Amino acid sequence: MNGWLVDLFCGLALVFGIAAGRIWEGCRYNRKIRDLNFTLDTVMHGGLSPDWSPYREGELSILVNQLELLVTRTAHMVEQLNSEQAAAHDFIADISHQIKTPLTGLLSYLDLLERAEADAGKKAQLVNCIYLAERMNELLQTLLELARLDAGAVTLHIEDVLAKELVESARQAAAAARPDAGAYFAVDVGEGITLRCDRKWFRQALINVLVNALDHSPDGGTVQIVVQQTERIVMVRVLDQGGGIAKSELKDIFKRFYRGKRTKKEGFGIGLAMAESIVRLHKGNLRAENEGNGVAMIFALPLLPCAKKMEGV
Repeated sequence: MNGWLVDLFCGLALVFGIAAGRIWEGCRYNRKIRDLNFTLDTVMHGGLSPDWSPYREGELSILVNQLELLVTRTAHMVEQLNSEQAAAHDFIADISHQIKTPLTGLLSYLDLLERAEADAGKKAQLVNCIYLAERMNELLQTLLELARLDAGAVTLHIEDVLAKELVESARQAAAAARPDAGAYFAVDVGEGITLRCDRKWFRQALINVLVNALDHSPDGGTVQIVVQQTERIVMVRVLDQGGGIAKSELKDIFKRFYRGKRTKKEGFGIGLAMAESIVRLHKGNLRAENEGNGVAMIFALPLLPCAKKMEGV
């Protein structure tokens, strides 16, 4: 009888020992998983030199070795990309200087010749030359800005900006750019709505879209600007009354130099491309939809507390 009890206690002790070992091993494994998750979260937030030593042994070692290789390669690619962006920034700055200087001189000489010319025919030709040179200068400036955006050579200074103030400033600038436009703005911005953006760049994106809406709205028409806020995003809708656009063109209107079939005003076809690039830098998006008797350009800008200063994104 006593031997039976001893065997029973020994068996129970063995079972409990095995169970305790399994529980301890499970806890240790879960702790490693939590630590690895924290390490990966650090990598996702830019820390590309984590400590992998706690995972060199055990069942996670093979997976961690592959992760370490992936992170090392990613760090190398990031370093290479930053180097290329710096080189592109220097190249763009040099090209900008090389082009702007002679073009500015050309405009000055043409202006002097136009003022001194007495012959009406030659004077008219000089006026046309000045106009074309100014348009060339405007195009070059815009292309250089686009190149800077593409090269990551733009520093965004993110801050909280009152939507009503920014929209009004962009509206006035768009109206000044199109003084002969026959359409009018109708603005609906809720009180207290703020945008997390770079004031200068996002204003430029909005101006480009507003000018495009004026260009495609008829005399006496209305360009609607509506700003709404949800828990996660701020949406800015700009709706023209230009009769809409073919579905096949919707995917192309943000391409550079694209001029749609409904375009009547002269332009370069890069204003919307620049606006889309700027919004993308803000981690938002800009899309176009047919709505009613026109096209709605819809900005979606995140409200999440992104970096206060994003450099070269």
